[in-house]
Amino acid sequence: MIEKWNLSMEERKIWIALGGSVLFSFLLAILVILFDTRILAGVEYLPKWTLTSVDLARQILGLLAGSLFSVATFTFATMLSIITLYTSNFSPRAIENFLLNPTSMQTLGIFLGGFIYCLASLFFMRSSEDEYVVISATIALIYALGAVFTFTRFVYTSSQYVQLEKLIHSLYEEAQEVYDNYIKRFEDFPSIKHLPDMSFMYTFDIVAAKSAYVEHIDFDTLKKIADEKEANIIVTIRVGYFVTQDEPIMEIKTNKNIEDELDDITKRVNQSLSFETEKSAMYDPDYARIKLTEVALRAVSPGINDPNTAIHVLHYKSLLEKRLAGMPGKYVIFINEDEKTAENTKDTIEKESKNNENKKKYHSSKGDKEDPKKEADEKGIDPQTDESSEEQEENKEIKTEIISSDENDKEKQDEEKDKANEKRKRVISGLKEDENNKTYEASLEDNKDTENKSKSKTTNENKYTRSVFYRYNDFAEDLHSGYWQLVFYMQKDISGVHALFDALKTISYASHLDNLGFIKEYNEYLYNMTSKNFQETFDQNIIERDYEAVKTIIEKKKAQLSE
Repeated sequence: MIEKWNLSMEERKIWIALGGSVLFSFLLAILVILFDTRILAGVEYLPKWTLTSVDLARQILGLLAGSLFSVATFTFATMLSIITLYTSNFSPRAIENFLLNPTSMQTLGIFLGGFIYCLASLFFMRSSEDEYVVISATIALIYALGAVFTFTRFVYTSSQYVQLEKLIHSLYEEAQEVYDNYIKRFEDFPSIKHLPDMSFMYTFDIVAAKSAYVEHIDFDTLKKIADEKEANIIVTIRVGYFVTQDEPIMEIKTNKNIEDELDDITKRVNQSLSFETEKSAMYDPDYARIKLTEVALRAVSPGINDPNTAIHVLHYKSLLEKRLAGMPGKYVIFINEDEKTAENTKDTIEKESKNNENKKKYHSSKGDKEDPKKEADEKGIDPQTDESSEEQEENKEIKTEIISSDENDKEKQDEEKDKANEKRKRVISGLKEDENNKTYEASLEDNKDTENKSKSKTTNENKYTRSVFYRYNDFAEDLHSGYWQLVFYMQKDISGVHALFDALKTISYASHLDNLGFIKEYNEYLYNMTSKNFQETFDQNIIERDYEAVKTIIEKKKAQLSE
């Protein structure tokens, strides 16, 4: 809603600036008249030097009314001259930057408002008594001084706008702000390079309700629709596109037959779009970039033939393109996280509780019995040996004891033999129990891995359910459409060709791995388009060197990002 409001108010900025100044002046005139006619008290408390007689006030107001209206006419004539200059030398799309500049409209509004103030004060002053003193003339004088300051600022601002380099920098700053907001809007959402395979029973097309420019898309509404219908929505248009009535603009893929609800869905989808009769750079970075491109095209036209201005524009333009080149993927995915998060949380809690119960059972069973491994270490017995080797060692030890003992100690030896046999049995049983415990632990780990794999498989299958896909960064298309006219007009100018390759270098340095392939293809395209137009060896060497430089940057960037 806020975005639609901003778009609608952008067209009314001129009226708001003019109307606001005129309304302020009219309200000021009413307030002053109320004081002058003594409807409101307070004039008698003002210093005497601020008050004038009625005759003097009439003379001052009459003089200021004519002067302010004359300056307003001059201001309007100056604005028309600048508009003509923009149309003929710069770009018709850049006119709105001058007209929507607050200084331009405020200056015109202040002078027109001052004229209205003087007329209103004179009209109500005719019935005043001569002995009355009024403050209308003093307020008019202060207003005139403020108008002079505003006019001075208008002259300075206009001089800035008619300078070409200042205009280019202003257009770049506007585009940079649009790009910042655009990237900030999508950077927190996941992105993919290609649309995934989707297996749904039904696919429905959503058509446009009117013919206009789409200047904003409310993705929150689309996410709600996708969640309600358990569907995926693929937005086939982009902000700034011109759509015609009944043209397909989106696809809905679902396993439900929603044909009966299609009219209602189409209505809701169209309500989520902002249809405008004119393009706006507020949410459309491509249009903000087009303004710069048109200034460059006008500079290289045969009537003007100013390639240096076009080269200057290319420097700023490449700074904008590299912002898009650094963005990963082509499609951004809007996922409704509420239900998915709740289900994942519930599953996680259940699995954690089961694991805790298994651990408790395991530790309780393990704690009831002695640690055979520890006991074996204390007695000097290696728990890793098998049962047969342990029995042989025990028998050897027993035999040695029997042979070395005296016949008188036979009973004592028998007793020690029994103890050794018990010890051996206990160690062997402990080893078996330890192996069983290890087997139990391994089974727990296997079950856990199986659950994780199952969870991962389910997540992958449902990863793009109830989602909205939007082609937010079609870098290949934007790169080609942003330069094709410039390539056509500058392909026979070696300085222009060199500037085009320099722009590709700037873009390559900041490019994401997903977009390096597109830059490589465009480098080939630019080389093929320009190299055939120059026969001199020196010119060909420049093109060859620039072409190889871009290739080298791309290869280094690929190696760096692949590590």
